[in-house]
Amino acid sequence: MEELIIQHCNKLKFGGRIVENYKKITAETHEEFLEKLLRMEVEAREINLKNRLLKNACFDVIKTFENYSFDDI
Repeated sequence: MEELIIQHCNKLKFGGRIVENYKKITAETHEEFLEKLLRMEVEAREINLKNRLLKNACFDVIKTFENYSFDDI
């Protein structure tokens, strides 16, 4: 059964994340299962897109507000 799922995912160009993630999901209905599976895929694709865009931008250093001191403002 897993081999069929892999074949279908490859044909639909879903990648290997769905095959890895579907085993981890517990849901009471088919709709809930599908929603969780698709949400995981969308979140992973959004993260990959952001990382790819940051890499393509060729920034020297990625800065965040984590260590910024707002005391001087």
